[in-house]
Amino acid sequence: MELMAYCPKCGTPNDGSAYGGTGCGTSGTYSPPVNDGSLDTVAMLTLLWGLLAIAIGLGLTSMVFVADMEAGMYMLVLMSGLILSGLFSLITSIKAKNRTDYNVCIWCCVLSSICAIASVICFIVGIIICFQISSKRSCFKS
Repeated sequence: MELMAYCPKCGTPNDGSAYGGTGCGTSGTYSPPVNDGSLDTVAMLTLLWGLLAIAIGLGLTSMVFVADMEAGMYMLVLMSGLILSGLFSLITSIKAKNRTDYNVCIWCCVLSSICAIASVICFIVGIIICFQISSKRSCFKS
């Protein structure tokens, strides 16, 4: 499996045999990134979060209809955020596992984190996962 490499200076894609890009004129030798398995860990963690968030979000639906109106609105927002966070997390997991569509992967991870902002800990963990993905950009095919 050949991975597309990017110039670290200008971000121009190259064929992996050269270090640098045509946009900035940087040249040299290229050493492909070592896959240390961290993207596999990211894929597994985001898959687990996605399934858990969707399950909890759907579980909260029964509480929305039995609570009073004010509490019901809060539960509805929380439930919607969890379900959306889970869906974006599942997309992140698939993209990270297949190492395809870096932009889709990172944006879905960011959106998953934002949707889970009701839980500050989940938001912070989501942002850490985003940084893990961004540090492995060169491992993605596109």
